[in-house]
Amino acid sequence: WYQRRVRGFTVFLSLANHLVEAGDMEEINEIDVEETLQQIQDNDSSLTHCIFNNVPLEQEMVDNITTALVGNTSVKKLDMCNCAITDESIEGFITLLKTNTTLESLSLETNKITGKHLKNIVIALEFNDTLKELESQISILQRE
Repeated sequence: WYQRRVRGFTVFLSLANHLVEAGDMEEINEIDVEETLQQIQDNDSSLTHCIFNNVPLEQEMVDNITTALVGNTSVKKLDMCNCAITDESIEGFITLLKTNTTLESLSLETNKITGKHLKNIVIALEFNDTLKELESQISILQRE
């Protein structure tokens, strides 16, 4: 177990070297991923909550989304549960958390991310003053 207090978060993570596999893809999400990415890139002020849940995303698309969000000032909530995100995409989330000053909630539940890489996301919170909620497959973290 890993326990750490980070900028108002109390964090408890199991660091066992195992993966939590993606769950059922029963709930259909009709999001147009390319169109939503374009809205993020355009900093569309009407887009404040992105819900990519249950859409299997290639690593390149995850990287494009996190890169676009770095400079975005509209999106406050990002849900990417059950999107087949792997450890290879974590650097994009770390950069996002270190630089974005708008995002308040990030949900990464039911992906293929190991505890070691989730720990790196938590460490990135030391550089972030705006995120209030981080949901992962191992724990839910809320700023006090």
